[in-house]
Amino acid sequence: MKFIDVHTHPCFNISSLRETANRNGINFSAEGFLTEMDSVGIEYAVAIGVDTESNNLIRDISKKIDRIIPVLGVNLEKKSNFSTYFEFAKKALSKKEFRGIKIYLGYDHVAANSKFLEPLYRLAEKYNIPVIFHTGDTFKPMRKSQFLKYCHPLIIDEVAVTHPGIKFVIAHSGNPWTEDAAEVVYKNDNCYADISGWFLQTIDQKSMKFMREKLEKMVAFAGNEKIMFGSDWPLLKMKPYTNFIMSSLRMDDLQKIAYKNAKKFWSI
Repeated sequence: MKFIDVHTHPCFNISSLRETANRNGINFSAEGFLTEMDSVGIEYAVAIGVDTESNNLIRDISKKIDRIIPVLGVNLEKKSNFSTYFEFAKKALSKKEFRGIKIYLGYDHVAANSKFLEPLYRLAEKYNIPVIFHTGDTFKPMRKSQFLKYCHPLIIDEVAVTHPGIKFVIAHSGNPWTEDAAEVVYKNDNCYADISGWFLQTIDQKSMKFMREKLEKMVAFAGNEKIMFGSDWPLLKMKPYTNFIMSSLRMDDLQKIAYKNAKKFWSI
């Protein structure tokens, strides 16, 4: 079976990701990334940056390997960094070096509907690229402080309505608020969700049962055409995640969520 993984972080400079990869027994390198992709049949992977250095790493990898879809991560832990990231994004997007923008709601203390982010939305619309939002639970080692009030998926509804020309991805389906995310996706033609980051390190039987029920509800409510598979590698190996969706979805739903939806969304 073929997969497209729409949410990975091959950000080899980020110490918290490296430490997590080591605990997971993951070879956290470009070679290890591709080897793991090949081992589970992942045809393409969306690689998302976290900071300037990892954006550059991902850009360079994608130039060498056409199976990697690069997404620019905007780090606004300090709002004073915005002008630096905006200028970088403007230049990089004009050169078509990235195919999307990721905003880390919750990690960054800014709401998706903030006027502060409008320049990024204008860039996304100008270059016809999607905006991915972190939503839901946060990875504690990544930043010193995170605020959940900024990463509830319901706030994406307002942004989707006021920016109908942009496609938005609700990363992690807003877990644990997956039903709210499903409603936003169902209501708005320009909203999609990925199911990455639902597990950390391992998938035990209890968590698999719990998240399988959430996935079934999401598909029943939002439909099977705007939900996409993602692993959030290296927070978890790709194999357990592909096993999870293969054992949780009917074949028609599986083919769309694992591959067809992402292929269409990213115009592969």
